[in-house]
Amino acid sequence: MLACASFAAAPAWSQSAAPPDSRPLRLQASPWLEEKLPSVAGRQSSTLVWGDRVDGAIDQQITATGHAELRHPGQILKADVLRYEQNTNTVFASGKVRINRRGDAFDADRLQLQLDSYEGSFNNVDYRILKTGGPGTASRVDFWDQDHSIVHDGIYSACERDPQHPADWPPAW
Repeated sequence: MLACASFAAAPAWSQSAAPPDSRPLRLQASPWLEEKLPSVAGRQSSTLVWGDRVDGAIDQQITATGHAELRHPGQILKADVLRYEQNTNTVFASGKVRINRRGDAFDADRLQLQLDSYEGSFNNVDYRILKTGGPGTASRVDFWDQDHSIVHDGIYSACERDPQHPADWPPAW
């Protein structure tokens, strides 16, 4: 086998010097998670769990307390306490629960969610829908699947909340 390379035809720059007409790359914060994950991502996905304290039984369940976080393709779940049952792929979370799924954010007191079917429920929910930017509240949100939810005692508005006066929301039309 023979391999050769030619260095004479193209200019080269070291890491410390950039091409004369380029600007340095800058990272920018973004609320977007990838809208549609490749189908293989769900089948070959890993679920990551961590917190200030993590304990459990291998291949059974994991409990994380204090800054607990679970990451699964397309979603991030944070809570004071979360328990992940590996055999059913179900998570139970309590205390300042926040889930970000495809950019939609839900804050609640308590959550139960099956990660494969996306069936579950939240209690005492504040939410924000990414596509509209609109906030809402509900006593409960039931997820039936990836695309369908039922909101109980819900209030939703496309109007932004005033961060200086959040108690004045919903708007007084």
